[in-house]
Amino acid sequence: MTNVLSIEYRPLTCRSYDCRIFPAAGIVAGDENKNLITQRIRRWKFSYPTKRDRDEHSAVRSAALFLRKHAQCFPGGVVPSNSAQLAILAIKVYNDFLENNDKSHKGRRVSRNLEIAKAVMEANEKFETKYNTSKV
Repeated sequence: MTNVLSIEYRPLTCRSYDCRIFPAAGIVAGDENKNLITQRIRRWKFSYPTKRDRDEHSAVRSAALFLRKHAQCFPGGVVPSNSAQLAILAIKVYNDFLENNDKSHKGRRVSRNLEIAKAVMEANEKFETKYNTSKV
């Protein structure tokens, strides 16, 4: 059986750029120059083998929505205007948007946008520190 998702069957751009980040975050790929990508990503359907999978996808979408709607709560330049960078940031910080986040955030309900923004910045910093430390 041939895997239609194997790299040799994917367009060149898709071989080095994973456009699934856009539907995962619930955002379009960009302006009208990205219409073809936007049309293709609308076809993506995610499956959720577990409730946790569904919750995590919902949290990524919630993070992206919060970042777009409340960019003014962040210091200048923290929330990217570029769709790809926005989707990546949402993926990096989604854990703070889980309904029942385990570990240190368990039971914590952040009620104000500035507090959420601060938690997002801390989550992004933690992600970057962990990623940069693991590359060494």
